[in-house]
Amino acid sequence: AASELDKAKVLSFKAKPPQPEASGLDTARVLYSVSANAVSSKSRAARVVPSQPLKVLDAPDISDNFYCRVVDWSALDVVSVALGGTVYMWRASDGSTTELCSVPGENNQVTAIRWTQEGGHLAVGSEDSAVELWDAEQSRQLRSMKGHGDRVGALSWCGPILASGSRTGEVRLHDVRIREHLVRKLVAHDGEVCGLEWSDGGKLASGGNDNVVHVWEQGSDVPRWSFREHRAAVKAIAWCPWNHGLLATGGGTADRQIHFWNVTTGTCINSIDSGSQVCGLVWNPHDREIVSGHGYMNHELNVWKYPSFQRVATLTGHKGRVLGMALAPDETTLLSAGADEALRFWKIFESRPKQHGEVEAGMRPKTIR
Repeated sequence: AASELDKAKVLSFKAKPPQPEASGLDTARVLYSVSANAVSSKSRAARVVPSQPLKVLDAPDISDNFYCRVVDWSALDVVSVALGGTVYMWRASDGSTTELCSVPGENNQVTAIRWTQEGGHLAVGSEDSAVELWDAEQSRQLRSMKGHGDRVGALSWCGPILASGSRTGEVRLHDVRIREHLVRKLVAHDGEVCGLEWSDGGKLASGGNDNVVHVWEQGSDVPRWSFREHRAAVKAIAWCPWNHGLLATGGGTADRQIHFWNVTTGTCINSIDSGSQVCGLVWNPHDREIVSGHGYMNHELNVWKYPSFQRVATLTGHKGRVLGMALAPDETTLLSAGADEALRFWKIFESRPKQHGEVEAGMRPKTIR
């Protein structure tokens, strides 16, 4: 069992940050400020992306496993991170850290976590094949959903429907509102499912260790499209928020490609060789940009213009692969979790003024009708 000293280090600052200059920013939440004049940019883009993170938190015992999803950021501004067999929560509002849950079993590990869209509940997948649902505010387990035959490494929500993917290659759809939660099994992958993402329109994209991406329509047991251009496992999957027919996928070490798919026609419309294992992809919600997170060999984040693929910025600092990324509800700050046991927070996108009557981005309802 971890000592009290070890527990105290969980999600604590790696080093005391310097005092920020007076800037009008909330100093309780901004722990490291960077002058734009001190940041060099190889991009000819008008804006400058700060090359240093806002803050860095310790994440001891985070699992260096390409096939797992160990970090997420809720619509209520709470970061969840899986450290070994335990899930911790870090609240951005006050910097507090609490333990949510631990999975049973001496050698069991948390292998996937995913917040619901409204942010109050967390799905937790584990090495022993279980999928649990937790009420984060009450720190209470609501249910445990069995059925997978091996590790659950991918989770994604669409309203009350939770998709879970396992090492067996099977994807299961659970309706968490009903007792008999299993509503569909999707069987097409020949290897571990390591990427799952729902689109706003209810399409599900799955990526696997068989190097294949499947796109599923609602109500169908057969993929609408099967993309086989990747030459390594596909964990990184991201639907474009401003073009609902555009899907980005990234391949592992033997592939390094980022492909862009038109899911209406089933065609690959763009590709780029990123030069490194692609572990995650996040679109800019308001501009034509995409961020890629990388493992071997570069351990960096790249910001690309789309579709020109002009590199806007390269963000370095991780000493191990980028295991995953998550976007804050303010849609400007990006979190990267590294195998170097560090969480880095980057001010990466520009804020967009809200239009009159606009709904908060993290609170937009997404349901299956």
